[in-house]
Amino acid sequence: MSKKTPPPDVISKALDLDGSPEAIRDYYANWAKSYDSDVGGDHVAPLHMTNVLVDWIAKNRPDARVAEYQVMDVGCGTGMVGTELVRQGFKIIDGVDLSAEMIEQCADLKIYRQLTADIDINLDSHSQWAGKYDVVTCCGVFTLGHVHPESLLNMLRFAQPGGLVITTTRDAYYESTDYQRVSDRAVSEGRAQLLLHLENAPYTNDSDAHYWLYQVT
Repeated sequence: MSKKTPPPDVISKALDLDGSPEAIRDYYANWAKSYDSDVGGDHVAPLHMTNVLVDWIAKNRPDARVAEYQVMDVGCGTGMVGTELVRQGFKIIDGVDLSAEMIEQCADLKIYRQLTADIDINLDSHSQWAGKYDVVTCCGVFTLGHVHPESLLNMLRFAQPGGLVITTTRDAYYESTDYQRVSDRAVSEGRAQLLLHLENAPYTNDSDAHYWLYQVT
């Protein structure tokens, strides 16, 4: 059975957003109800990212009890990453997203402990989550028209020392932004150690991505 390909205009319009919170909110408010049916079969990143995370933990922290890990899913959307995390044994998952409508869809899954809408990860004003999480996931957010590379620094603050932060960067985003510089800065300033960087890894049917796994110091 072939994978479903999402309507090209839906994807292209999302990638053409100007990065403003207002434009993103408006777009996803209209897309939320059909998001899963539009992209679900095409978007393999949630599964691949979760596998990368779990494989690293199994090899490097064999005694870890992921069911006890507190996880923050940044840009949780409709809950695709959360669904994969639960399948892998994670149980304590919080989620944040800019779109209230996407959060509403996500809430229907009943797998998240807490969900918070209207969170702009471009801002560094989210001290309520600083140093709280064992794992921070961010899948499909570092993509064209959505967030600045510097948002990585805000996400790193959510993890406790020794905590893991895993992100994806769509190939086109990586090539057209300075995410690499921001990542290098985080490492050189002692904020995090880069544990793993995968290039040209599966993302969608028409695009690969970079996968990044950090350990907060």
